[in-house]
Amino acid sequence: MSHARKQIRDAVKAALTGLTTTTTNVYVNRAHMLESAKLPCLSIHVRSDKPRRITETDIEHERTVEIVVEAHAAGASVDDTLDTICAEVETKIGADATVGGLLLDCELEGTSIDVSGEGAKPSGMAEMTFNATYSVREGAPEVLL
Repeated sequence: MSHARKQIRDAVKAALTGLTTTTTNVYVNRAHMLESAKLPCLSIHVRSDKPRRITETDIEHERTVEIVVEAHAAGASVDDTLDTICAEVETKIGADATVGGLLLDCELEGTSIDVSGEGAKPSGMAEMTFNATYSVREGAPEVLL
């Protein structure tokens, strides 16, 4: 069995695969090459994971995880494409904030957008950060509760 973070990344990938704009171009690896044939696309990773014991006697840990969904696009209307992708992602996650029951909650913290006009055509990235909560047993980070 894999760590809860991997299970969450995989569940977010499954939830976001098939969106109108990014279709099947959804990756859970920060180290992939962004070739123009893969654009527009989404990249999913976890930035931080902060555990806390619910009570002193509990063996259950509630964790807050920062899930980052990066939207990548290129072309003359890159701003519009990134906004469309963000709307699709926010709508999908908002429709099921538990992402198939793995999370207790998931909410958008914020979005940052960076567009560059350098190169053959404009390109850009929108980074959506979601704060999510999940629970595991102490000493069993692979078992989501």
